[in-house]
Amino acid sequence: MRRIVSIQPLGGFRLRLVYDGGIADVDFSQSIGKGGVCTPMADPAFFGQFFIGEGGRSLEWPGDIGFCSDALWFEAHPEDFAAYLQGIDEHRSAPVPS
Repeated sequence: MRRIVSIQPLGGFRLRLVYDGGIADVDFSQSIGKGGVCTPMADPAFFGQFFIGEGGRSLEWPGDIGFCSDALWFEAHPEDFAAYLQGIDEHRSAPVPS
């Protein structure tokens, strides 16, 4: 689907992801607050080490921390996710060609 082409810090744990077809502002505070693999991201110096993964398909940090570009887009644009799911449902209910 969409590929990340650049990233702009917005302050705190928020990033503006510039995609090949739009912009998504994402706040990572909740992910960081859950702990686990995201725990190192609570350090602002570590958080600032983000980079775009191969082909723009992910947003990553050192230590194999990564987020799918599509999932981040859908988080910022829930209406697109609803349309995507509707498309899947329509595809599943379409008659199978014989």
